[in-house]
Amino acid sequence: MAHDPILQQRRAEIDAIDVQLLALLTERIGIVRKVGVHKRSQDPDQCFLRPGREADMVRDIAAKGAGHFPPEALAAMWRMLISGSLSIEQPFSVSAYSTPGNPDCYWLAREYFGGFVPIREHGDAASVIADLRDRRCFVGALPVPTTDTWWTRLLEKDSAHLKVFGIAPFVVPRSRPDAATWLVGPIAPEATSDDTSIIAMAAPAPAGWRRLGESAVNGISLYAAPGFMTEVDIPASARLLGAYANPVTLEP
Repeated sequence: MAHDPILQQRRAEIDAIDVQLLALLTERIGIVRKVGVHKRSQDPDQCFLRPGREADMVRDIAAKGAGHFPPEALAAMWRMLISGSLSIEQPFSVSAYSTPGNPDCYWLAREYFGGFVPIREHGDAASVIADLRDRRCFVGALPVPTTDTWWTRLLEKDSAHLKVFGIAPFVVPRSRPDAATWLVGPIAPEATSDDTSIIAMAAPAPAGWRRLGESAVNGISLYAAPGFMTEVDIPASARLLGAYANPVTLEP
């Protein structure tokens, strides 16, 4: 096999394409650096992460596909390309809820952002929120609420700037995992073609809203509502805690 001329030719063709891919990646990164310089000149303190644009990019790539290449692998490649580009525009770190019995948020954040992004681990949600409040991290990875009521901290005055802006995994494999983590930070959610909004309110929810968690906290319950909502779209008594692009589910 080592001296098979046909195999050697095909390998040479692959190597030549790899050279082209690296050249294009280098060109892309050059543009990314210019984008980062421009963003820093506009507002150096903002987080440059754009959740809506990122979701649209990955959805578009997953829809187009690349022939017989596995769609999960293609989407994962683009997630790393996005995350790597963001780290060039602006170094950032993640704070993740993680315990010996429930490390899902850490590993989902690691998979989503890549092994090159620093992640701080905490065994309580309060410490993750504190990292975000104190700007030690731009992104927090916290469990989708079931019995945990960490989301009530987002109702506090000094957390008003923190929003749920994403969910991981974003591309759900054919064998859908049960685990998921919300991504939270000082980042404005962005509308896409398919979203979920997160709302806290005491009054009975409108039809179509899904209650999250088993019980209310001081009479306030958490809901997931279909579509992208703003403050003008919800009852006056409600609090909008964020919104995220719904994950891409790959067909079997």
